[in-house]
Amino acid sequence: MKALLLLIFAIPVYIFPSLIFFNSYDNTGYFFEEGRLIYTFNYQGTCTVFKDEIAGIYTPPDADINFFLSFPEKTYIVLKSGKVLGRDEADINIPIELVDYIKKDINDIKVMCDYLPLKFENETKVVLYKNLTFSELGLAVSSVLNSASVVYEVPLKETFQASETVDLSPRPPIVTLDATALNGQGVLSLAFVRDFSNFDYSYKIDGIVYDSSSLALLLPPGTHLVTLVATDSFGLTSLATVSMYASPFVYKTEKLKVEIGYPVDSNFKAILPKEALFNPGKYIVREMKPYGLYTFLIEATDSIRPKLIYSVDRDKIDFDATDVNGVVHSVFVNGVATNKLMPGENLILLVAEDGYGNVNIKHFKVYIKKSGMIGQKFFKISKRTLRTNFVLMIVGDSN
Repeated sequence: MKALLLLIFAIPVYIFPSLIFFNSYDNTGYFFEEGRLIYTFNYQGTCTVFKDEIAGIYTPPDADINFFLSFPEKTYIVLKSGKVLGRDEADINIPIELVDYIKKDINDIKVMCDYLPLKFENETKVVLYKNLTFSELGLAVSSVLNSASVVYEVPLKETFQASETVDLSPRPPIVTLDATALNGQGVLSLAFVRDFSNFDYSYKIDGIVYDSSSLALLLPPGTHLVTLVATDSFGLTSLATVSMYASPFVYKTEKLKVEIGYPVDSNFKAILPKEALFNPGKYIVREMKPYGLYTFLIEATDSIRPKLIYSVDRDKIDFDATDVNGVVHSVFVNGVATNKLMPGENLILLVAEDGYGNVNIKHFKVYIKKSGMIGQKFFKISKRTLRTNFVLMIVGDSN
């Protein structure tokens, strides 16, 4: 092959960068031109990892030139490293039709060989021979496609499986726009953009384009229509739009009346000061919330009378009283502070009073014979009568 070096020439015509790529993983070759894969072929010969360029084309001399030397009769591509591409005697055997195509213009044609676990179906579609991570696939295709001036984009995926066909066509950015209403403060807009290439973005807020150095925005209270537009380095554009309302900061006053004679509802307990649960009165409570200042004018009242619990035995009255806020109770028999019953007619008075003046009174008669109780009779008595006729009765000791 030394005689080839004597008859090398080049045609100085400029074309777009082209690439002959040999994949030693499956002995498949590819010819890229102007960013497109136009020819796929199988090759023979030893191919280690290398990068090279075409130095020239060897063509056989004219038949009427008589040399004492013997020259090959086929056309070959000669690389700057000395490797020869062609048929038969070449270092790497490639189809003669590819040689005939390339020899027309050899300017700016790169040649490379690598060991990649994939095959190209076209310039932006590959089939994998084994599992690859996102970074492994990106590294594998970048050496080839960057040299071939192919516009491509590796999909945003963590792992690619063996036998998977991966589309490397550029995709618009993935745009997610989330708006949260912060009542009293405004609308917080958070945008997320994912793309393999670099991208630019801008906001359009209520019809006005707004350039921001941050993907997060805090807008004033009110109704807003927010659109985020993202454009990647390939000129592909995506957008997301969201509408959100945030109420302004408010000052609100609310009057509440709470009956603390019953167990207080948990919703009121969260608002009431602790002392209001046990002490009737008027209270002012202010609560600062993210969206405003709330003032509660609370009137706590206890208007519930104590509950009387009693039973009549053969010779005594068992009496008790209950109340949420404490109670004092007494029992009177015939005007005397006692719970003992005497033979004959017994006038019973039960009195219970809580700490806030709520009184519950019950009156009835019990008839006792010597052999035991024979009956009881209830009667009404007004509070005025009670206070005038039984004043000594209700100041007695409680049982």
